[in-house]
Amino acid sequence: GLSIEPRQVFEQQTIASLASVVTKAPAIAAEQRPVVGPTQLTPIQLWFFERNFADVHHFNQAVLFAVQRPPLLS
Repeated sequence: GLSIEPRQVFEQQTIASLASVVTKAPAIAAEQRPVVGPTQLTPIQLWFFERNFADVHHFNQAVLFAVQRPPLLS
């Protein structure tokens, strides 16, 4: 029931300071029952099935990030 923005996590350097900017999240009333019947595929599912992969049971997506370390403070 609490709300914070990703930006606030980086701006507030401690849990105590983060707690000072937390707000109450609005309650979301969503119907809670099983979904039945036909549905459309999501855009990523459409993309995946349009590719006709040879091994559709196996799919990976890899990403490599290079991070520069800031200089240590003395």
